[in-house]
Amino acid sequence: MVSVCMITYNHELYIRDALDGVVMQKTNFKIELIIGEDCSNDGTRKICEDYAAKYPKLIQLLPSDRNLGMSQNGIRTLESCKGNYIALIDGDDYWTDPLKLQKQVDFLENNPEFVLCFHDARIIDWNNKIKGNYLKESLKGVIDKNKLKRGANILPLTLCFRNVIKEFPNEFFKVPNADTFLISLLGTYGKGFFLSDIKKSCYRHHSLGIWSSKSEFYKQTNRIITYHWIRSYYKRKEEIDTYKYFNQIFYKENFLLVEEHSTITQDVQIVNLYLNTGQFRTSLWFGLYKSVFKLTGRGHFLRKRYLKSLNL
Repeated sequence: MVSVCMITYNHELYIRDALDGVVMQKTNFKIELIIGEDCSNDGTRKICEDYAAKYPKLIQLLPSDRNLGMSQNGIRTLESCKGNYIALIDGDDYWTDPLKLQKQVDFLENNPEFVLCFHDARIIDWNNKIKGNYLKESLKGVIDKNKLKRGANILPLTLCFRNVIKEFPNEFFKVPNADTFLISLLGTYGKGFFLSDIKKSCYRHHSLGIWSSKSEFYKQTNRIITYHWIRSYYKRKEEIDTYKYFNQIFYKENFLLVEEHSTITQDVQIVNLYLNTGQFRTSLWFGLYKSVFKLTGRGHFLRKRYLKSLNL
């Protein structure tokens, strides 16, 4: 059986496309669609309820009486998936290939050394206008375990993976971006593979998106928190190479955040971020950088030296 994990919040305009993309799947195995509906204040829940009533053997609706947020809603929905394989989809994206799941499961059944497979997607706007393709050419092939563990940039709605993670680590429940951590954890169990014969799914980038609607400052701070907890996990597991990789990315993002955002309100948020991730020394260092070195003109020199050390 394949479990399809769908999360949705205020997707009234788009949720039917997402649901129809799952309903149209043609497979020789059973599918269950688990919908995590996160207390939408539009008509999203009613649409989900209508589909669940129409397809009671397919759809299990998980409503919430309060808004949990993208990460926590995603985790509770993922934990409800009981299939041998899991596929992901958000309520404002959709699949276009009715054989998507069949092709992905066939590959994984015949290639036990792979833990996941994926395909490409088109980026579209609110009006279904195509803005480009998502996947980088460097990812179109075999992705080794090490690259997966470093959080390969694979779009979740294109994934199908083995349901091998029976218990998530404590750090997983603290990240705002669970997708990166999930792909990293899956890398422990095998390799990834790009399937070119699946029609591109549609990833919607619009002003109402749970992620795409957020400011760059919000995205950066959430990436920093995510990298912090991933590095903490690998440090605890004594997987030093992976820890060092995420530790370097963590400090790079910290540096760029301070360099690119300089309002008083953002400064306060940055200091709080450092304190919340246990980086008091980091907050002191970057506070000094902004208040002294930047004013004396040495900031540009230090920035160049720091970025060079990170091989940027």
